[in-house]
Amino acid sequence: MKGYKRDETGVSPIIGEMLMLSLVLILVALFAVSASQYIPGDREPSLNVMMEKYAPNTTTGYYNVTLWHKGGDTVSVRDVKIILSNNTNRIPLNYENFSINNDGSINNFMPGDYMEIDPEENVSGYTIQMVVSNSVVFFGRVEG
Repeated sequence: MKGYKRDETGVSPIIGEMLMLSLVLILVALFAVSASQYIPGDREPSLNVMMEKYAPNTTTGYYNVTLWHKGGDTVSVRDVKIILSNNTNRIPLNYENFSINNDGSINNFMPGDYMEIDPEENVSGYTIQMVVSNSVVFFGRVEG
């Protein structure tokens, strides 16, 4: 390359801008990683539930237990577990053992709905727990 003069006056500003750009990208990535630690996790559902026990079931003779959803979050019926227990017995129930508003096709337990539980045995004196996503949202005693 005879007669060609190598002029490198434009190289220095380009390298400087590339270094600044890479520094900014690294700082943004570090900020994003450190800020993601402060994002809150999923919160547990919150429900206001009232229990009612009414006349015996005409076919079994045992009492049905009714839980009323008085307010709070809507939960999927498949996430709900009912646990009836006393000193010697523990009865876990899932969505197959109860119905919402006497309709087996309802998939969500919403404010204003009621859940009718038929434990198919006498549960008078048992404690009842409503568990949603591994959190106890209701605890009470079945009086008889």
